[in-house]
Amino acid sequence: MKTMSKHLAEQAARAMKKRRIALNMKQTEAAARSGVALGTLQKFERTGNISLERFFRLCHIYKMESQITAAFEQRDSWTLEQIKRADSKRIVR
Repeated sequence: MKTMSKHLAEQAARAMKKRRIALNMKQTEAAARSGVALGTLQKFERTGNISLERFFRLCHIYKMESQITAAFEQRDSWTLEQIKRADSKRIVR
């Protein structure tokens, strides 16, 4: 059985590959524009494995930064208490 993180990585890889194709961009072009090695891009699209830095580089050239930022900032599932705590800038140790 796959772990949740592996499943999410594979899902992200599929979505990113679709975005690359929608932009009519070949793997070689995406690799060159992002500074990600072609082999790394190919492995990512196949397995979902990639470093966070390289993932963000691909997000940039695929014009997906706003979706990623929105996912981090979304608070729909947060309780009011969690929102207040986060906004109070208290450090939880």
